[in-house]
Amino acid sequence: LDVSAPTFIPFLGAFIRIKSMPKSVKEEAITAIGGPAAGAFVTLVCLGLYSLTTTPYWAGLAYVSALINLFNLLPFGFLDGGRISKAISPLIWVIGLILCVILIWKLHAYILVLILIFGIFEIISMYRNKSETAQYLSVEPGFRLAIGTSYLFLLVLLVVLMMYSLDISKA
Repeated sequence: LDVSAPTFIPFLGAFIRIKSMPKSVKEEAITAIGGPAAGAFVTLVCLGLYSLTTTPYWAGLAYVSALINLFNLLPFGFLDGGRISKAISPLIWVIGLILCVILIWKLHAYILVLILIFGIFEIISMYRNKSETAQYLSVEPGFRLAIGTSYLFLLVLLVVLMMYSLDISKA
């Protein structure tokens, strides 16, 4: 895909603009899983540096890295989790929509209002263009299983890394 260079947004991570639309949800999902996978790797690097130096800074940075990447895996909208979950089943967006509303309400995470608005517009667009959407979303079951397994593995890995980094930063 033709993409822009990463634009780093303080305390949120990086934003990469897609200059040309992906040809299929499969292509979109493969591209989208790269960011959180790289983020998990960075989290592991921070934990490695912590184990070498025992400096709490690295444990804190590992925690923040895992948290940001978990946020990015929310299965809704233009977040990487939304792009990945579309390839598993667009119905997962319902879960993401509910999680988004809960996070806005409980944590006052108002940045999610933007994601919520854009996500709702994308749902409306997908619904209006049913035939194009159906063709775009068609992938073989084996790919759904592979990307779904990868997505769940990444979620579990990041949760474990976040919890571990929190534990060691308290010590």
